[in-house]
Amino acid sequence: MIQFPLKGLTEQETPQIIERPFQILGKCHFYYLEQEVAFENYYTSLTANQSALLRATAKEQCVKTPMACSFIMKYRLPALSSIKTALKALVERQLVYQYQGHYIVYDRFFGI
Repeated sequence: MIQFPLKGLTEQETPQIIERPFQILGKCHFYYLEQEVAFENYYTSLTANQSALLRATAKEQCVKTPMACSFIMKYRLPALSSIKTALKALVERQLVYQYQGHYIVYDRFFGI
């Protein structure tokens, strides 16, 4: 997501980037603040089970077996059926994706 504000800057001002590092940082910060409301809206729209699973997945960064007893107990997640339902919803909403058999939070800002 940070690439997008930098794209316009680098295409137009490539020779001047070294002279203006604060402009790049400013653009990134502005973009983050701009997206903060969207992130908050996504997060507040989740059920308690979905947000708990999303937080646990973000903390682990990569989860192979979200239904494993050790994962459930480590993060004090709800019953297995609730986790399955929450995981399905998170994948459908594209907040979590499956890559090579592992579940990963789609947007790293949710991992912060």
